[in-house]
Amino acid sequence: MWSPLVTSPSIPNPTATPSATTITVTVTDSLGQTASASVTVLVGGGLLPPVLTGISPATGLTTGGTFVTISGDNFLAGATVQFGSQAQAISVEERDNRTLTAVTPPGSGTVDVTVTNPDNQAATLPGAFTYYPPLVITAVTPTPPAVIPIATSQLFVTPAGGVPPYAFQWTSDPALSSLTSAAPVASPSNPPVCCGSVARTSVYHVTVTDSLSNSVAGSVTLTIIGPVLQAGRRPDPAWRYDLSRSSRDV
Repeated sequence: MWSPLVTSPSIPNPTATPSATTITVTVTDSLGQTASASVTVLVGGGLLPPVLTGISPATGLTTGGTFVTISGDNFLAGATVQFGSQAQAISVEERDNRTLTAVTPPGSGTVDVTVTNPDNQAATLPGAFTYYPPLVITAVTPTPPAVIPIATSQLFVTPAGGVPPYAFQWTSDPALSSLTSAAPVASPSNPPVCCGSVARTSVYHVTVTDSLSNSVAGSVTLTIIGPVLQAGRRPDPAWRYDLSRSSRDV
């Protein structure tokens, strides 16, 4: 017995009423034992429309080029994928009727993802994909940019883009007050050598990583000011430790 009603409910291959529906068949043997099974069909009206359930990853660069996998059902060969109102994905491939792969086009913000089958039936997953700008370091600055030995300077790194929060990792010689801060304090202790050398530099390197593990590196140079010696004079060892003195006092 077939349900819902079809043209001949008691024959093995009836014709269903044109509509999308789930049809259940129950088979009864001569001893009265029964078994049932169901199938969802769309007859008399074409193929089933696509269904979208997810996309992975759900974020990518504004420049495009992110390889994504789209999950759902009823995908057909030749399906297209649209991100937002206009941008079409490239390299769309139907892996099976439940999986599509594609490469994102350029875009911005959070957008809907729409899959359209060749028969023009479509499905949309609202707000499914978010674009973010590339991670960059806009500035790394020491304040002040030059110090005498045993004085301090604070280093500031300013990231932008990517997906916050950011993590910071510094490498330096001499050491900083913190290797994981956005604004560590540098206390240089390597003064210039005497007899004509008036300055030396220390280079501090930083790597910024966002929440998606994108990373970018930068560096900053801090100048250590040394004494200006007059001809025939020896450097004063106390100069390194007396912050009230300058090169003019030597």
